[in-house]
Amino acid sequence: MFAIGLAAVSQDSVAQVTRLAISPQSTLVLTGSSNLAPWKCRGTSLNGVMEVDASIAKINEVIDRVEDGNMSAWMSEPSAGRFPQPRFELNLPVRAFRCTGGRPMERDMRNAMRADRNPEIRFRFTGISGSIGHDMDAGLYGAIVTGRLSLAGTEREIEVEVTAQRLSHERFRLRANIPLRMRDFGITAPTALFGLIRAADSLTAEFDLTLEVAPNA
Repeated sequence: MFAIGLAAVSQDSVAQVTRLAISPQSTLVLTGSSNLAPWKCRGTSLNGVMEVDASIAKINEVIDRVEDGNMSAWMSEPSAGRFPQPRFELNLPVRAFRCTGGRPMERDMRNAMRADRNPEIRFRFTGISGSIGHDMDAGLYGAIVTGRLSLAGTEREIEVEVTAQRLSHERFRLRANIPLRMRDFGITAPTALFGLIRAADSLTAEFDLTLEVAPNA
């Protein structure tokens, strides 16, 4: 998010915390291929919260000034235009996926991810790599985010190219496409029909998250 990676903050903002909850329309889609046809599994029961040690008014003030090009006020006090990196965790139950192949595909997905022992996919944000880009015409922000992804009981450090957008003063959108390999997480690509249908090792995880200011934030 455009809030990510911005370091120090003035003392009056530190006292306040903005909590952004994941809205119900948020999705995580897994797509892949097999020797027969492509496949897709869609999950919508995501849960998680982003916390930023700054008020929502402060966050919007910084965004407004960036988008208006009115940053001269920060020349003498750069810290006034910054706020801390957020804390963010995302969880999705494996059983919440609905797949193009129906129940057989969903069963194969659960088995491949060992959902009986590892019922959730989890992502925990850890930081930003490099600077945050801004497309002024499109109103989009871009950054390389680092985090810990836990899949099928294996956790790995990953880098994610994230696109962020302010939808309103209390709603924000985050999108990312993450190429993954099943074997990196100890997952054996599932097969069906006695091995006649074989899933490819590579897949893509596509996040589309809407974050909303939580009540009493």
